[in-house]
Order: sequence, then structure tokens, then C-alpha cells
Amino acid sequence: MDRRQKILEHIRPGMRGIEIGPFFAPLLPKADGWDVQVLDVYDADQLRERAAADPGIAPAAIARIETVDLLGPAHRLAELAGAAGHAPHSFDFVLSSHNFEHLPDPLRFLQAVQQVLKPGGVLSMVLPDKRFCFDMLRPRSTLGEVLEAYFERREQPTLRQRFDMVVDFVTLAPAAPEGPSADDPLRSGTPHEILQEAFGGWVRALKAASRPYSDVHCWTFTPTSAELLLRDLRFLDLIDLDIASCSDTEGYDFLVHLRNAPDAAPMTRADHYRLRRQLFARLAAEQDAFGESTAAGGPSGRLTAPGSPASLAGHPTRRG
Repeated sequence: MDRRQKILEHIRPGMRGIEIGPFFAPLLPKADGWDVQVLDVYDADQLRERAAADPGIAPAAIARIETVDLLGPAHRLAELAGAAGHAPHSFDFVLSSHNFEHLPDPLRFLQAVQQVLKPGGVLSMVLPDKRFCFDMLRPRSTLGEVLEAYFERREQPTLRQRFDMVVDFVTLAPAAPEGPSADDPLRSGTPHEILQEAFGGWVRALKAASRPYSDVHCWTFTPTSAELLLRDLRFLDLIDLDIASCSDTEGYDFLVHLRNAPDAAPMTRADHYRLRRQLFARLAAEQDAFGESTAAGGPSGRLTAPGSPASLAGHPTRRG
């Protein structure tokens, strides 16, 4: 299967679904006959204006921007769908490409997804592997951090998240044909040199009466850390979503498919902690970004060499 087929592995013609923030690159265009509701925080006119102002977006791509059916943040998906006349549990799938890492409160999003999905319905997500994108210097996000955002009912990134992304941002050079080298751990990347500016921005934001939304990567994952987070949330009975599959990294991102299973019992305590120990071992193996990768399916070959960050343009990062 090619990359698109892997993303859409659980989606068939005739199904009803929701695509989160496709911007100018919908994976399931309505023009091709897909029964899809598009969710975004901007309406279509605003998206076209933003695309026209971005020199990295080709004019022809603007024509692919679709009508936005559900206008608002992704963690209010169920509320927005209900207001648009869709009954609870009436969708077969939700599709999210490079959105989850932007969400201020990802747990609320997952809970909203299970409210719109039919039993057995699937959430398919594409996530960047932090080791092979501009987040490579940032530590992985933890369960405690995600729970903190949930308990705070967080509506936008924190000032610390904004600061961390800016000061630890690494602009990556195009990958060498032979792949990354352990002798060049930054792969000729260039860290941003704006520490003072970022600190000044934090201080000014603290003094401001209000602050605009700032779109950043709130969360950073590897395949195993994402699996660990999702399995822990399921074990804690905070979501009803079971992992159908979690892929290895190809290029700079990986896939996670979650199935809505409201009537399934969580894993037993003994089984969960046995699996958790295995995932911890995989996390340790993942510390070497150029070593062997392991994910839900067990040991795998070496990661595919990452491409240039310019390839992100094909899968736009969108806040929700």
C-alpha cells in the first residue's frame, strides 16, 4: 500500500466521515464524491486568503480548499456536529492529519471523537515523529502534561509551549541520499537563535490583558510514546478508543488508527502493566533517533530517512 492507502486503510466509499483541518490538501475531497464534513477554525474564504498570502502554497492548491461545514475548534467536534444537525454516533470515521499535536487539549478532542463515531468507527491520525522534524530537540510529551491540560480545560497553547517550540526549533536541511548520519546528529540542521526575543515575548504576554491564539506544536511524540499515552488513557477509562494499529515512522510521520469500542472492557491491570513495561523498553530503544525503530507491531527495520521540512506543505499543520 502507498502512504495514502495506509492513511485511509479503514475508510471505504459510502462511509460518512469528518476531516479535521485539511486546508488546501483534503485527503477525501467532496468533489470526488466523499461524504465528508470538514472542520476548521477558519471558514473557506479565510482559508483562501491565508493560502494566497503564503508563498509556499501554489495558486492551483487554493482551488482544492473546501467548504467548511463545522466551524470551530476540534475539541468541540461533538458540539459542532450536533449544532449542524448530526445525531450522536452517526459517523463512520474521523480523519486527522497533522492536527493532534497542535490541540491545546487533546484528551477533550478524543472524547469528542468518540461521541460522533459509531461503535466500531475509526479515528485515523497522521502524527509527526518529533525525532525527524523541527521538534527533534524537544522532550516527548507525557501523560501528566496531557491530563494537566484536560483538568485546566485549556483553550490555547501555554506560554511555555509557545516558548519551547520557538527556542528549540531546528530548521532541518534536506536529507542526504544515504540517510542521516550518527556523525551529524542535527543532520546539518540550524537551531533558531532567538532566545532573547522569545523570552521578551513571554514577559510581554504575561503583562498583556489578553493574547491572540498562537499556533504551535503543543505536543511531541514518537510512535511508542503516542501508543503509551493512548493505552494509558484507555486503561484509566478516560477514552473508549482502542488502538487498531500504530505504524512505524516513514519519512517524518507515523499513523495511528483508533477504533471506538464503548462496550469493550479495558485491559486487565496485569496485562496493561505487562504491555507498559514493553513500551518502556521500546521508548528506551527510540532514544537513538538513528537506531532501530520499534512500534506496536514489534521490531522493525531502520527508519526511512526524513525529507526536507518543505515536505510538510503536502500535509499542512493546522490548529483545532
